[in-house]
Amino acid sequence: MRPWRVLVVEDHTLTRRLFGRWLVNAGYEVQLAGTAKDAAALLAMEHFDLALVDVLLPDNDGLWLSHQIRRLRLG
Repeated sequence: MRPWRVLVVEDHTLTRRLFGRWLVNAGYEVQLAGTAKDAAALLAMEHFDLALVDVLLPDNDGLWLSHQIRRLRLG
């Protein structure tokens, strides 16, 4: 069984790295993004089972990004 793939979207570098480390140590595959733009680029290229999204991102609202993720996945 393959591990879940998790996208962590957080603009605060230390917090992003800590979440990433915790998830990797728990057995997940993790990709990190610091902006909504970076996250959107990753989402266009890869499949993720879960996305942890900060609400206050520097380039866009995390809720907007969450709606985009849902739209991409549900069609």
